[in-house]
Amino acid sequence: MDFFFKNKGMRVRVAALIENSRNEILLIQQKKKNSYYWLLPGGGIEFGEGAEDALKRELKEELSLEMKSASFLLLNESIEPGGKRHLIQLVFSVNVKKEVPELNLNERAITGFGYFSPAAIREMDLRPDIKFFLLEGDFKSAPFIKSTWVSEKNESYRNNSSEYGTQIRSGSSSFRFFRFVGRDCETSRDHFRFFNHGKIDSFYLLQIS
Repeated sequence: MDFFFKNKGMRVRVAALIENSRNEILLIQQKKKNSYYWLLPGGGIEFGEGAEDALKRELKEELSLEMKSASFLLLNESIEPGGKRHLIQLVFSVNVKKEVPELNLNERAITGFGYFSPAAIREMDLRPDIKFFLLEGDFKSAPFIKSTWVSEKNESYRNNSSEYGTQIRSGSSSFRFFRFVGRDCETSRDHFRFFNHGKIDSFYLLQIS
């Protein structure tokens, strides 16, 4: 199996859902061949780059927007008929320091931008087509899990990883899972058990923000 999709048409893109004070949504315009279409601002994730870091970089490079915070909303998948191209888009609700973008003149891919009402978006050519989601207007955060990379060959690191835990973000809250093998957790904390290679492991969930 080609796990990392080498030489394939796979693209992972991050996108920002930014609203102004009138609850209008920021969209950018691009041109492909002879047609114009609209999409949420963002761009591709570079290898080894975190999703939020990529989003922060793209907003700064393209529109001179400084990201204050980001909350994960949804994953959108779009596959071209025939399977030649495959897009996975991670959409975040983003707060920025200023509402007014400034287009980078070196960004030739962007031909326009603006904030648009739901009525206007309904008539636009939006790609990928997540129009139904934008028109609902009820943007609820979903869990976004950032876990530490653990090598199967490094068992000592895996056993000691409970010192730092595995971070999970949900909306404006952050949590960490801590691992304790073979003992119960304090009753004052949320905890659960599951089977790991035939052994029962105990975990507790600690809210950190």
